[in-house]
Amino acid sequence: MALAVRVQRWSRAAAEVVQRQGPQVGRVFACSGRVIHVQTPAGRLLTVQGEGPLLTPLALAVAEPVAALATRLAAGALVGQAPCPPETALCLHHAGAVAWDGYLAPLNLPARAYREAACRLTAWLAAQLPARGLAPVLLALAGGRPALAPLAQRVYAVLAPLGQQREVACWLEACTDLVGLGEGLTPAGDDLLVGMLAMWQAAGLLAGKAALAAPWLKTVSPRTTALSAEFLRCALAGHFAEPLGRLVRALLAPPDQPWLPLAQTLAGIGHSSGVDTLVGVALGATLVGLREEAAA
Repeated sequence: MALAVRVQRWSRAAAEVVQRQGPQVGRVFACSGRVIHVQTPAGRLLTVQGEGPLLTPLALAVAEPVAALATRLAAGALVGQAPCPPETALCLHHAGAVAWDGYLAPLNLPARAYREAACRLTAWLAAQLPARGLAPVLLALAGGRPALAPLAQRVYAVLAPLGQQREVACWLEACTDLVGLGEGLTPAGDDLLVGMLAMWQAAGLLAGKAALAAPWLKTVSPRTTALSAEFLRCALAGHFAEPLGRLVRALLAPPDQPWLPLAQTLAGIGHSSGVDTLVGVALGATLVGLREEAAA
């Protein structure tokens, strides 16, 4: 008998992927902690999670305890949407689910807005989390002299020349060497890159870059995990996890928009994934600011 779960919230991108499928949505790819990853026939990776912020760009938050569900599902088990075929192991009921739009619409902002966002976030990381994850890399790029661990040294070597470049195509090509750097389901280099992509998307620099993004993604995907490759694929299309999307919107909003609680929430995700993503957001904003100033 299928395990039936009710989808309460999902990202707009996840809704579009699920609704394009027939009764068979996909199969259980892996269960990690309190989430279930489901791979569709087209290779997209959905994330079934519990209540709270949507932690991936293709997330579905369900009412049932996901950790308990995961113990009853084996890799390869069929996941469907109601009405589900008889062989279904997990059946998703999503009628009435609330969709959250994780697409970051490009903004028309002056260089000053990006420069100020970078300064605020960098100052906060320096004061609160100077030794966490890749934060020392950010401080080194800002002119400090923190001790850098071997992974941080490799990341620094990739990032240091970016300030001399002004085109997103050059940035993306240079950042190829970030992909897969680090351990875990989302390596540190990938987390940082997703943060940068979020700011580039907000600045409108990824618009019209599909011809560039597709071959780049094909090149880098084998270097990293399936989940991280999905994050990168979504980011290049402008879609991001809820904590990141909300933070970027708040950072670039008028000064009275509270961004600090959102930064704290993102910083608490994973061992250092959230911090590494924040580092990417700050660096991405810095690069956008430099580019816009040069074009003015």
